[in-house]
Amino acid sequence: MGRMIRTFFNDHSEEFPNWYARPWDHRGLVVKIGMWDQEPMFSCAVGAATEGDWQWAQANLNTLKLTGKPSLGATSNGHDTTAFPKYANSGGAIPIWLKGATESSGYVVVSGLSGPVNHKIILFAYNHVVLAR
Repeated sequence: MGRMIRTFFNDHSEEFPNWYARPWDHRGLVVKIGMWDQEPMFSCAVGAATEGDWQWAQANLNTLKLTGKPSLGATSNGHDTTAFPKYANSGGAIPIWLKGATESSGYVVVSGLSGPVNHKIILFAYNHVVLAR
């Protein structure tokens, strides 16, 4: 799935309108995939990814860990999920559920474009990798 996201971005990055990118002028992406109890199984930077992209990825991952829900618009009682750099609910972090599991087993995080676009890239890869089987 990580390779699918990386390839999709490399093949289509010029097609993303400028308003998809964050305020600084770059076109890069970071991808991180892992299980909760392990080091990431896949981690890469694509294009002109920055340290800021990694910070946003971690903040969205922290929100996913806190809430157990995708980071796009996630809220939590007692925690400010918009308190960057600790948390972010801008989108781009989605839980992985294994068949038969009662809770999520891991995560997929993408950062570098706008939050909703980061989210859509994960769903694109999920639909092509997981649902195609």
